[in-house]
Amino acid sequence: MTDQGTYLADDLVLITKEAFTSMPWKNGLGVTQQIYLHKDAEGVRFRISQAAVVKDGVFSDFAGLKRTLVLLSDTGMTLSHRNKLQQQYRHPLQKALDMATFSGADQTVAELHQGAIEDLNIMVRDKDSQAQVQACYGLCTLHANTSSPALLRAFYVHQDCELATNKKSYSIAQGSFVILNEGMEVSLITGQGVEIGIYAK
Repeated sequence: MTDQGTYLADDLVLITKEAFTSMPWKNGLGVTQQIYLHKDAEGVRFRISQAAVVKDGVFSDFAGLKRTLVLLSDTGMTLSHRNKLQQQYRHPLQKALDMATFSGADQTVAELHQGAIEDLNIMVRDKDSQAQVQACYGLCTLHANTSSPALLRAFYVHQDCELATNKKSYSIAQGSFVILNEGMEVSLITGQGVEIGIYAK
């Protein structure tokens, strides 16, 4: 995780897009903005990042990780996949907050529909971790999975929003990332974004 998060009341942590860490793609064909990274003795357990895709091309190989990609732009793209059994499948992403889940080991090719797009990537180690990702639109309540302790509970702000706990409300700018207290009920009053929960399998 970046060390530039700002602690709000209620133990919420705000990470603005200015604090994201820029790094080259694994395949060298672009740049990603790393938002949150968790490693252990076995390597990467989960990672959350944002990136621009400016031309058609093959995704990096992330064998061992399960990926969820959320489209952040209204200009879409289609992901075409081929797995190790040579089976093929596709994810057409048409509008903002459409999402696709696929294996990082699959060969994945992106085809842009109308030019460059932005996307949010959530990657988890498949053998021991799982991600629950959903698009949220105000007014709604963000729900934690209470059946298992969260490794991370967070909200990516796709559109300027207001988040509220039972104590206080916060205006959060587009592109920010908010780490939520695991057991706290949080409501999205206005705006939209992506709720992310990372859990042990």
